[in-house]
Amino acid sequence: MSATPTEPQVQVGFVGARHPHILQRVRLLQEDDRALVVGFVEEDSKISAAVQDRLGLKQFGSLDELLSVGIDIAVVEALDPDVPRLASACIRRAKSLLIEKPGAGRPHEAYSLISPCKKAGTVVEFGYEMHYAEFMRVLHGVLESRCLGQVTLARFHGGNPVGCALEIWQSLPEDLGGLGYTEGCHLVEMVTDLFGVPGRVSSVASKLLPGDSESSPYYKSGLFSDPAEVTEVRVGTCRYEDVMTSSLVYEDKVVTIDLTAWEAGNWVEDWSVEIYGTNGTSRVNVASEVVEVFLREERAGFAQGRTVIDANHSGLGYMYERQLDSLIRRTKGAGAEVSVGLEAGMAVLRVLEAAYASAAASGKMAAVRPPL
Repeated sequence: MSATPTEPQVQVGFVGARHPHILQRVRLLQEDDRALVVGFVEEDSKISAAVQDRLGLKQFGSLDELLSVGIDIAVVEALDPDVPRLASACIRRAKSLLIEKPGAGRPHEAYSLISPCKKAGTVVEFGYEMHYAEFMRVLHGVLESRCLGQVTLARFHGGNPVGCALEIWQSLPEDLGGLGYTEGCHLVEMVTDLFGVPGRVSSVASKLLPGDSESSPYYKSGLFSDPAEVTEVRVGTCRYEDVMTSSLVYEDKVVTIDLTAWEAGNWVEDWSVEIYGTNGTSRVNVASEVVEVFLREERAGFAQGRTVIDANHSGLGYMYERQLDSLIRRTKGAGAEVSVGLEAGMAVLRVLEAAYASAAASGKMAAVRPPL
């Protein structure tokens, strides 16, 4: 996107350079005339040298040095346990924060950001790019029309491609969990966006016995490693859970989330959403973004039988672009139609906290703590 000739650019600094999402965000911001990527800071010298070489970013010697340049947007792309500390240091020194999901190694570590961000008036965005997917806009329209009748059940499926739960990002010893935490957070965000925050959660996280060995073309040993290199991986060797299921309980419905660390396809290829109502069902494969609506009887402008709504989008790239566009506009005070702000990001962490508390108690129902 382009800035007008008199429109000042927003200055962007990357705080930490460990999460793979940095690769998409650097490229898109460098292509956006409204933004100027001034550089990055990364505490790991080996990683910082690779980032400087591969992405061509200016490296700053310290976070204070980077922030002293005058940063409008600080993009925190550190490993989960380091995110709250680095984000906290940017409050009052940057107008906006883009905090990589889920936002902390453990949810309570992120809660300390709430009050300072509110007091400083910091614009906060959490790194849930799928919030900006076209299929999510379509699903919102379907639900708002009430063509499905009363929704009583919904199912969200996701996971890792075979072997990817063995990567560092799903295997950090300081994290609350593995794929249910680092990938399940995307599904929790989608659920809370569509249906709100549940009152209770019942979860099971299962670490399987060692099983089949497979050749994985998806596993990455590091930020810049080539995923095309085939790696031998084995079911049951994750640090954390191989599979996880959660039932999010509302007063009028139950929403289930199920995840496996061993999907056969590439990222998001097998992710899906199914919504069941008294008058119909809606389904979408996240990768294809084709939304199907099946109705028992015509309602709210939707025909009886099958209706196909092609979102005319596919792949994750445009979702990152929409998110950054929203954040730039919010930083400039221009507002945005949608966002994953402070409250939304913290809501996801509250649900994850309850999900893992339940899993630790063999599925006993756990209450989701109220807004902080």
